[in-house]
Amino acid sequence: MRSFCTVVTWSYLPYVRALRDSLRESGNSEPFHVLVTDATRAQLPAAEDGLICITLDELAPQPPRAMRYYFSAFELCNALKPFVVSHLLTAGFERVIYLDSDLLASGSFAPVWSLLDEAPLLLTPHQLTPPPIDLLYITEIDIVDQGLFNGGFTAWRRGPESARILEWMHSRFPVYGFCDRQHGMFVDQKMLPLVAEYFPTSVKILRDPCLNIAFWNAHERAVRPAGDGRWEIDGRPVVFFHLSGYRTSKPGIICTYMAASDNDALIARCPWLSGVLARYHAGVIRHESGHPGIRYPYSHYEGTRLTSDFRRLLFETGELDRRSFAYWRIRIREFLRPIKHFFTRNFAALLNRVRSR
Repeated sequence: MRSFCTVVTWSYLPYVRALRDSLRESGNSEPFHVLVTDATRAQLPAAEDGLICITLDELAPQPPRAMRYYFSAFELCNALKPFVVSHLLTAGFERVIYLDSDLLASGSFAPVWSLLDEAPLLLTPHQLTPPPIDLLYITEIDIVDQGLFNGGFTAWRRGPESARILEWMHSRFPVYGFCDRQHGMFVDQKMLPLVAEYFPTSVKILRDPCLNIAFWNAHERAVRPAGDGRWEIDGRPVVFFHLSGYRTSKPGIICTYMAASDNDALIARCPWLSGVLARYHAGVIRHESGHPGIRYPYSHYEGTRLTSDFRRLLFETGELDRRSFAYWRIRIREFLRPIKHFFTRNFAALLNRVRSR
């Protein structure tokens, strides 16, 4: 048996449904398991065509419960990837493909399923070739900073080799899975090169340009429209695009993480992206309409609103002791931060006015 899977918060279910639709339209009929991190079984929708929802409490093996609180929603979703993969492999699925929710399927995953005959874990690099030195919106330093491999796609085959890798991930991701760029961490992606290093005979790196096409590698992919909502490279069908950072509230903007000038430069280099975005936008917005909101249940811990500093303190100490010096140091720092920002901003504005005279 085979299955796709992903991990999301409730707010990203419209993206999951759009991905489900594109998978089906591209001839991929496998079930799609979705771990929804912040919803109870009662809140989750009834069974949908091709979608099977899982709650955090239903996972086996269970991740450390404290992760829900000391990780942000983004960090938690990334740290839970190996847990949902293990859950499905243990449940009897022989092959599992993890996909981020912000993908658009355009072709059959049959070649990927087949490649699992060669290795129990398949990864894709962010880039296949050195980027042009004038490509300012994504540099080689950015790739090193964010991780050599993209965590938005992994493919797994059940067996003792994958079980060893997943066991290692289960012990490391709950500890190292922070988005802490200042200290060299970027959720799961900074750990994936270690997987290739520690388990070299169990990992196959896929260098197929038809996989995982995104803003960070679009410049190196000679994509051409093939009609009927399909794209190809050198006559071969594109399997999937990765629309990281796209928001329907800003149609036409490829990635909201980048400056407007960088988005314009990317479209100028890769005009075919406009057609991809149009199809993706239509797929997501169809499911966003009427999707209700729910309160994120892990934003507070014992009455304390969990800022990044409090999350880190909870991780390091296992508690938020209101009597401790560490607790009140964070409280005071957070109280002073907006005051400091106000005076810094206004002093800079005053200095600019003085200089302009």
